[in-house]
Amino acid sequence: MKQLRQKLDKMLFEGQGRQLLWLSVISLIVLFLLLLIGWIFEGMTWQSIVALFMDPGNFDSPDGHDIFRIATALLGAFFFSTLLISVFTNIFENISSSYKKGESVYTFKNHILIIGSAQPLKSMLCAIRDNQELQKKDILVMTASNVEALRSRMEIQLADPAFFDRISFFHRERNSLKYLKEACAEKASIIYVIGEDNESAHDALNIHCLNLLEELCGNEGSVIPCYLIMEKHSTLHLFNYMKSVKSTRLNVEVINESDYAVEQLLKESDFLPAFSADDERRLHLVIAGNSIVSRSFASVAAQICHYPNFKGAATRTRISLIGYNEEERDMFLASYRNLFELSHYRYVTAEGTEETAPSSDIGDFLDIEWEFVNEPLISSFVNTLLERWAADPREVMVLAMCYGDDETNTFMTLHLPKVVYDSNTNIAVHQTDSSEMMELANTIGMFGKVFIFGNAHPGEDLLFLNRSSKGKRVNRVYDSEYGNPPAKDEEEAWRRLSYAHKQSSIASANSIPLKLRCFNIRPTKEDIRNLSDKQLDSLSEVEHRRWMATQLLMGYSAATQEERRDRSHFKELKNEKFIHLDIAPYEELPEQEKKDTLIMNNIPYIMTGIKEA
Repeated sequence: MKQLRQKLDKMLFEGQGRQLLWLSVISLIVLFLLLLIGWIFEGMTWQSIVALFMDPGNFDSPDGHDIFRIATALLGAFFFSTLLISVFTNIFENISSSYKKGESVYTFKNHILIIGSAQPLKSMLCAIRDNQELQKKDILVMTASNVEALRSRMEIQLADPAFFDRISFFHRERNSLKYLKEACAEKASIIYVIGEDNESAHDALNIHCLNLLEELCGNEGSVIPCYLIMEKHSTLHLFNYMKSVKSTRLNVEVINESDYAVEQLLKESDFLPAFSADDERRLHLVIAGNSIVSRSFASVAAQICHYPNFKGAATRTRISLIGYNEEERDMFLASYRNLFELSHYRYVTAEGTEETAPSSDIGDFLDIEWEFVNEPLISSFVNTLLERWAADPREVMVLAMCYGDDETNTFMTLHLPKVVYDSNTNIAVHQTDSSEMMELANTIGMFGKVFIFGNAHPGEDLLFLNRSSKGKRVNRVYDSEYGNPPAKDEEEAWRRLSYAHKQSSIASANSIPLKLRCFNIRPTKEDIRNLSDKQLDSLSEVEHRRWMATQLLMGYSAATQEERRDRSHFKELKNEKFIHLDIAPYEELPEQEKKDTLIMNNIPYIMTGIKEA
């Protein structure tokens, strides 16, 4: 009896429509038995029995025995009135509940698939809404979080019922091939793997998801852009050492969200000052806060902040990180060991300063130096430093507020020494949720010049659709000249690249706007042709110094001065030991290895995509 009851309960409450099938089968069996009994024992016609079974209101018919007719009428009322209404109600309730919880499975094609519901989701949805090319595409958000709460929050935040109707939610884990197939991943037009908030294994799960997507999508069919979001810089370092790219129709771009936010600020705005070759000042970038964002700001700035006046005035860009204790400094140094082997850096406390110089075996030729200050930004010690730096005529100080939350960044921005504001210092403030406070501060005009970056900044390309476009052209220039054989187009050349070389090409493109400002030129063939040989050589050297910083950050190491004299083992050292002989002073490079001029001559094409005659 217990097993029968369990089966009956399951049948009635499964919510998949099977209870309706079961009810139909049982009803037909009961009706067949009644037809058999009524015909044999009561002499009733089948029409009378069916009429009584379907409608108990026919009870007053004189055919058959009253007890049989009562039983038939009651059974009909039970099956077609009580159970049928209950079953239909249950079906619709379960369908509604399944939809609300994101458990319903639908068929999608040519849709935008967002895997995860982490913090960038709202901004990404807004960007999709505003993108004309994506207007007609359905959006599927596949998440392991509570769909009912997420749906309610997104509906309120987006405040756009027509757009919200395009969004479907699917409550599934991303570490299952079955679930990715149910999400029709292989039929998507774009895939974003963003993961969930507060996951201890966020990057590992995203990588596992990527492997499943590659297996599901295969290598036949149209190319699917796939954007993989990583949180930890250590994960990106692993990607740097990947030598080959799998054969897949997924066109994968690996992105660190905070790195990308900094990239957008430094390449798209005039936050960074521009120094000409005869300017004797230097850039002093002060980064406050020990967070993922501060480390991103430091590493991205190290790939962009390179100036033509280094050679003449010996002015190194200084990057000061505020609020780093000795252990945190050592972790930062370990993360970029090869860079700091060649760098000047110092550790500053209220008690004194400890300085370190580059290895003499390799040489002293980088144009960036570092400073770690083991005191908080609001301390009197750091306030005194800020006042001195802001008043120093030999440098231009800019500040970046990179604490872990919006409120702290806002507070620190509004409580700096007055001399910082009076000097009209550029201050970059990281904001993830809302930018209203910082926009108001800019309107008031008492707090320097505030630049907002992060997800709250509306100007960002939050869908990453244009992130690599100029980097692809940088790579295309190299490939056309040195490819063996050259690829047929930009996309094919790009798909051949490892992650590290993609990042290098993107960094090269990101640095061009600052170069144009420093040399006071436009991205036109005319302006490039009008450069003197000395100017073009200087522009190329700036690019080489930028390239060296990028290679060192990505894990390449420099050879000693003695090793650099013998270039016969160039490929072996580069490919097997990750030692690059071109990480050397510009004047030391053989003429045939000075590839930076090739990039500089093609700036118009890289920036506009137009090949001028």
